[in-house]
Amino acid sequence: STGTANFGAGYGSDGLSGFFELSHNNLFGKNWRTNVKWEFGKTSQDVEIGFTEPYLMGKPILAGGSVYHTFRKWTDSNYKVKQMGFSLRGGALFRLLDYSRFQLIYSYYLKDYDYIDSSEEDLENTSQAVIDYVNRGEVYSSTVGCSFVRDSREDIFMPSEGSNTSMLFEIAGGW
Repeated sequence: STGTANFGAGYGSDGLSGFFELSHNNLFGKNWRTNVKWEFGKTSQDVEIGFTEPYLMGKPILAGGSVYHTFRKWTDSNYKVKQMGFSLRGGALFRLLDYSRFQLIYSYYLKDYDYIDSSEEDLENTSQAVIDYVNRGEVYSSTVGCSFVRDSREDIFMPSEGSNTSMLFEIAGGW
């Protein structure tokens, strides 16, 4: 079995919260990796969907991506944040070193701040930092990065020899 389903729930001062996640590492026997995740609560919502093809056109070239949407609410500070974005990645085996892979990654997101309640009384109690974020409007950000991973472990669950090394470099900008 290469698929997993995870879920959980709890109840606390914030009310009911939980998550549900499905993932598969060999969808339809084609080695496709997929995931769907939903986290929920009184003050937050997260949804993410991802797909990875590790052997594009029958070659050891990785291609994948994910999309997500998040929502957070802070009633004490009178603001909420909505964020939507995606990421794309591509990679290939790094032939100079055994068990190695090189990846290029691009991500983009939009973040939007707003008041929960814009009545005059609530705005008087709102911090200047929140007012500045809301007045700024939508914020866009882009990230470009690369990663190098080398995994020579003979067993990923109980390794007795080998190593797992990874490096990541990213640069981001926004407007």
